[in-house]
Parts: sequence; C-alpha cells; structure tokens
Amino acid sequence: MSRRPAGFWILLSVLGLLAASCSGGGGDPSATEASSTTSSHDSSAGGPTTTTPDTGNSPNVTVTDRIRIEVLSSQPDRVTGDEARIRVTPKSGGDVEDLRVMVDGRDVTASLTPGTDGNAGSIEGVVSGLHEGTNSVTASSGTDRSTLRLRAWPRQGPMISGPQTPLFACATEEFGLGPGAAGTCAAPSKVSWKAVTADSRIVDVADPTAPEPPGTVDAKVDGANVPAMVRVERGVLNRSTYELAVLDRAPGRPDADLDAAWNRRLVVRFDDGCGAGHVQGEPGSSAVDPALLLKGYAVVTAGFTTGAVSCNDVVASETVMMLKERVVELLGEVDLTIGDGTGFGGAMAHLILQDYPTLLDGVTTLDAVPDTVTTANQVADCLLLKRYFASARGSRLDERRRAAISGHETTGTCARIAERYGTMFDPVTGCDPQVPREKVFDADRRPGGVRCTFQDLNAVSFGVDHSTGFAHRPVDNTGLQYGLDALNHGTISVDEFLDLNEHIGGLDLDGQPKPERSAVDPNALQTMYENGRIAEGVGDMRKVPLIDIVSSPESDRIGDLHQALAMRDRLTRGGSPEVAPGHQIWLLPKAAPGADRRAASNRAIGLIDTWLTAMRADGSDPQSLLTERPDAAVSQCGSAGADRGAAVFDDPAGKCLGMNRPLGDARIVAGGPLTGDVVKCQLTVLDSDDYQVSFSSSQWERLTRIFPDGVCDWTSAGAGQTLPTMPDRSFADVEVPADLA
Repeated sequence: MSRRPAGFWILLSVLGLLAASCSGGGGDPSATEASSTTSSHDSSAGGPTTTTPDTGNSPNVTVTDRIRIEVLSSQPDRVTGDEARIRVTPKSGGDVEDLRVMVDGRDVTASLTPGTDGNAGSIEGVVSGLHEGTNSVTASSGTDRSTLRLRAWPRQGPMISGPQTPLFACATEEFGLGPGAAGTCAAPSKVSWKAVTADSRIVDVADPTAPEPPGTVDAKVDGANVPAMVRVERGVLNRSTYELAVLDRAPGRPDADLDAAWNRRLVVRFDDGCGAGHVQGEPGSSAVDPALLLKGYAVVTAGFTTGAVSCNDVVASETVMMLKERVVELLGEVDLTIGDGTGFGGAMAHLILQDYPTLLDGVTTLDAVPDTVTTANQVADCLLLKRYFASARGSRLDERRRAAISGHETTGTCARIAERYGTMFDPVTGCDPQVPREKVFDADRRPGGVRCTFQDLNAVSFGVDHSTGFAHRPVDNTGLQYGLDALNHGTISVDEFLDLNEHIGGLDLDGQPKPERSAVDPNALQTMYENGRIAEGVGDMRKVPLIDIVSSPESDRIGDLHQALAMRDRLTRGGSPEVAPGHQIWLLPKAAPGADRRAASNRAIGLIDTWLTAMRADGSDPQSLLTERPDAAVSQCGSAGADRGAAVFDDPAGKCLGMNRPLGDARIVAGGPLTGDVVKCQLTVLDSDDYQVSFSSSQWERLTRIFPDGVCDWTSAGAGQTLPTMPDRSFADVEVPADLA
C-alpha cells in the first residue's frame, strides 16, 4: 500500500542524523551548571542518578573510590515537591555506620536506614525539607566527602512541560478529596483500603486494622500468601488527580511503616480520548484492577494520562515522571514500569517510549493510534467527508462508493470518529461545560478568550503562529486527492472524483468548514517532527517490548488493524517485521467483549514482564529483545486460531488477512502510505499517466483548476518530515502568549 521507494527511509534517516548533530534536548541548564560532577544513569526514568567523583587527570579512579550518592526517585534536576528518595554508599572499604548526610546543612542521616538485598552496605530513605530551586546533598565519612545538587520543582508543576494552561474547574471533591486550591487544584491526599473477594469483587473496608472481610481472597507475592487487602491512595500531582493501588500486608499503618506486598513492577494506565476541556478531570479508569494486584503489581492511573481530559503527551510524560517519583518515595525502587494505553492513551505511551527514554520499560496498547498529530488528520478528514456526504452533491453517492472513499468498511466508522473526536478542533465546543462562558473564545466579543482545541492545549510544543496569536495546527489536506484509489478501481466516476475534490474544502482554525483546503506552516511542522510529536520509531520504540492489541480489523474505535500496521511500518521503515522484534500485533476475535479485551491487555502485561526480566538476565546482549521474546507474545490473529508469527499480517491471501482485511482511511485511499506519518505532502505536477482512467479535455482542465499547485507526491518525504532529534526534551524555556498559558 505504501508508495515510497526503499531509498525514502534511508533519506529520512540521514535527515534525522543531520538534524541531530545540530539539535539537542533541553534539561535545566542551571541544575547542570550547579552539579558538574553529576551524571544521569537514565534519561527520564528518575533514577538511579549518582554523583561521579572528580577524577582530575587520573582516568583510573572509579566510583567506588568515593562516597556515592544516588537519587532513586527522579533525576537530580527533576525532583518535585520537598522530598526525594536517595541512597548513599561509602567508598570501597568504608563503613556505612560512619556516614553522615546533610541537606543544605541539615543533618538528615536519621532519615536513612540500612539497605537490603543487593544494596546492603548502603543507607537509603526519603529526605524531606527540600526547597524549590537548587539543594545540596552532602555525604561525608571522616575526611571523605561527596556532594550532589538537586533541582526541586513545584509538586504541581510545571517541570518540563512549560507554561501551564488554566484549569477552570477542579475535580477533587468528586474524586473524594477536599476542595482544590485555586490555580493548581491541589488537595490533601487520602488513603482508603479495599478487599478483593474470590469472585473478584471489590469491597470497601471501613476499618483497615480489623480482620479482613469474609471471602477475601489470598494473593501470592514472592511465594507467600497475602490477604488481598488493597491500599488505595488518591491525590493530586502536577495538577492531575491520580489513583495508586497496591496490596498492603498490614493495612492501616502510616506511610512510613507501609509493608506493601508487591513485585516491584508498576503499571501505568493511559486512557482514550482527545480533550482540551481546561478542567482537572478524573482518571479514565480505576487503578484497582484485581487481576494485576493479585499478581503483585502496583497500578496507577491519572487524569492527565487520560486523553479525554488532557490530550497533551508532554504533560502526560511529566505526570508519569511525578507519579513514578511518588511510587518510589512510598514503596521503594521500581524494577519495571509497563505502560498500558487505550486509543489516544496508546499514542501517549508510544510517544513516551520515543521521546522520554527509560521512563517506560515496555508498553501494551489496546485499539491504539500511533500518535495524536497524524491521527488528528484522520479525524479532520472524517469531519470533511461527513459534511460532504450530507450535502446535495455527496448524498448522490451510495453507501458502497462512500465507504470506498473513506477507506473504511462502512461510512459509519468515519461518522463515529467525527462525532467522538471532532470537537478537538472547535475552540468553543471543545470546552468543558464547567468553563464559564465569559472566559471562552469568541472571535468578535472575546478574541483573547480560552481556546479549547487540541492544538492550543499543545501550544508549547506545537509553537504559536504570531500572525494569529494561536497555536499552529498540524492539519493539512493541500494536494490530497480524496477517493483516488476508488477512482482507479472504477468504484467512482471521474465526475464524482472531481466533484468530491472540488467541494471537500478544509477546516479553518476554529474547526469550521471553509472552501479552501487546510494548510500548516511547514517550518512549524518540521519543529513538531524534530521535537517528537509524531511517532517515527526512534528512542526506545525499537528497544523494548511493545504489544499493540486490536479488538477487530475495524470497529467504531479509532485504533484498528491498519493503525497497528502503520506503527509497525514506522518501526521497520520498510524492512521485515523482525527489524523491530519488540513490536507485536495481536488481533482479537471479532466483536471481543470488553472483559476479553481487558484480559488480553493484562495477559500482555504479564508477558512483557517475563520478556523484560529475561532480557535483563541477559545483560548487554543486543539480541535479547528477539532471543528472549516469549512464544506467546508473538504477533497473532485471534480470528484465525493458531495463525501467528512475524509474517501473519503480510500475506493478503493468507488465513488471517483473508478473514480480516485491513482497511485504512481516506488518506490511504488518496494514495498515501500505510505509515500515515505524512502530515503535509510534497506536491508534484499533474500527470495523466498517474491515473488508470481517462479524462476528457474538460475534465482535465477542471482537475487543474482544483489543484493549481499540484497534487501529493507520495514517493517523497512529507513537508518538514524528519526523525525526532530532541530526546528527553524539556520545554521549560518556552514562552507562549499569556492568553494561551
């Protein structure tokens, strides 16, 4: 289906490498200067990050020759709030009893206790009292001394996401907390306990110190039976509501004495939707998942990792950093973090893998899309087609011809996509009803009002068009020949093809139809590619397990089989599926019920856990992503029984695809590649040899009037298209107009 030559991917890779030599990420410069002896072990994961001795001219000095200070809960320049979990290890031959630890001159040694397991010989704990800005942690033993400087940010952000958008309504009281503070919606956290019964019911526990309720099931964690008593914490971090659940061996104890029964694995949920309502919202799903908790996993969900609440992957990444920090401070180090995303939430997880390496160790998604930007163009196309099909001209087309133009099995799919996600472009209807009307944008009365569009919510990373004062919107259909494949296959006539493209139009910046096609500034678009807003298969995306689960070849969900195949093509760049052995696609049986879909996700989480554990046992073996892959994790076609393997989705006449024909979308019908990562195409002159039908002279003249600047050239990279070059990017240095911030 792709019309790109093999050399296209080579060219795109070269462009990315050239850009990388000129660009870089954006950590906090003041923190870097303040701690020249600090080196980060992980890019984004939040630890461990350690001091490195000043070796002077001696290259043979190792870290064991000096006292070592590690930040376990975050990077040293990305601490949030007034706490951090640290570990201090004496130099080789030193005595841990002689260590003294100070934070800005305060002795905090009593906050640290002897390490266990593989960290015996060190002291570890949560130090508090940090202030916003630079803090110095100094460890000494006799004449030996090491210092690590920390940069602390507000607990409610921002940290890396840049200026925050306003929240006009808090959700803390509905979420079971107290009233939210003005501006941040912060509220004190609350802890409750629940019990899991043998039939997987969740029972509230009024008195956690009393015996567990009758019927409470036992979980087996680390080989020991533990009553399934669940500690549930609800709070606010980064202005986002969150819920954290984990089994508790001794319910009712304070945090400092918490005895969690967990396997040191954390599951982070990312939920569907693409909202810009400018309210705090609540998580799209509960963290109290008996299937995961009974296996020892800790589970966390959040409002800002829910696309329907906040369709901003940078804020989602920042929120995950803070959530992991909270988990490490409460429970100790996390061995593995697995993302679990649905729909647009899957896009968030994909982009975290690409843009913030090591923040997630593996990902499973359900009915996901590759990223928000490219999917936004599919939504825009569906809006335009829905309007055209409802017009007098479009209504002449029957269902078969409409479906052929939209690229879906039925026109109902595109109509549902438009209905469910179409408000992402509308600055008024995109606002939550709780936003006061007098605050909302109105072109005549309130041109400076809040605009509730997905692009304005992402103004920091998308950039601002200074000619309008609004965010750049990465939506473009200039040169797009809607229905091209339907024309070439004889499904629609030349006149129907011409009428469609003459009248399809575009969307203005307020999401309203206009006669002209939509267009995005190619320079702004290049910046979006460079800073990672489009998933292009770099970062950790080809280094870790990634299982994309699709519940049917096509449904009313925006994430269908063609989206999973698009993600695969972005990872393999035209090569064999085994070029990216970590990416696997599971196609579930048609009409799989919700319970089966959730069970499939949880099964994938367990397999990713097994996969990652085996990879770590292999150490530095570069082939371990392939060699340690569980057989049960490989690509599989549920509708075709035992049909599985790397090539299961490659044979159009095979058992799987013969039963589950992957369709596409309007851009694929227009000649675009299956990858779907071209936001704005390069243009080429019209050529009659590119069509499998004949045009009369008047029809050809009409076509040239419709496309005076040419049509899409799908053999070339898109306008501004390049590989991301800014891993671990901080947007703390970005400024946007006050009305957008």
